[in-house]
Amino acid sequence: TAQGGHGDEFIKYVPESLRSTIEEQIVRLPKSDEEARAQVAALKLRGVDGIKAILDAGGGTTHYNRLDPRLLKAIGEAARQAGLPLVVHTGDSQDIADALDAGTNGIEHGSMRDVVPPALFARMKQMGVSYDPTLIVIEAIQAFVQGSTGPLDRPLVQQTAPSGVLTVAKQLLTSPSTQMDSMRAGYAGY
Repeated sequence: TAQGGHGDEFIKYVPESLRSTIEEQIVRLPKSDEEARAQVAALKLRGVDGIKAILDAGGGTTHYNRLDPRLLKAIGEAARQAGLPLVVHTGDSQDIADALDAGTNGIEHGSMRDVVPPALFARMKQMGVSYDPTLIVIEAIQAFVQGSTGPLDRPLVQQTAPSGVLTVAKQLLTSPSTQMDSMRAGYAGY
């Protein structure tokens, strides 16, 4: 993602004692084509199964810096050279078009800000690109804004996430801390 991009904003809500570990595990902020390629190569050496990039610049009252499509193309080239699939987190149809231009293997979330034109779906089909609209995201954000952890109690979530992770997630989501309140306020306009 970009510095100040979606995915980068969550780090400030992670407990200080875990922040550097989480940041090292999930966030890469390339500033050049060369750096993007090097980060993909380093991830390949660590044994990752694939690469996820984030283009989404937010919506409503929540805005993020957007990854430069030129950097996404470098990430896509490096992923293909490393034999790794690339999926791209998108927020609108322009993000989807840019992800397809970068040679993505999958679109995550699709568009929450506009209708995806049929031509983009046709292009995805022609390229063999998977599409995961992740329809529960909006419902989960709404529950979060309302202070509910209900989506975490669903049987499929209970079966696929470690119970300790779910317990900590519920504690963080219902915490009266100022950080969680400000995060909740940021999502309220999404």
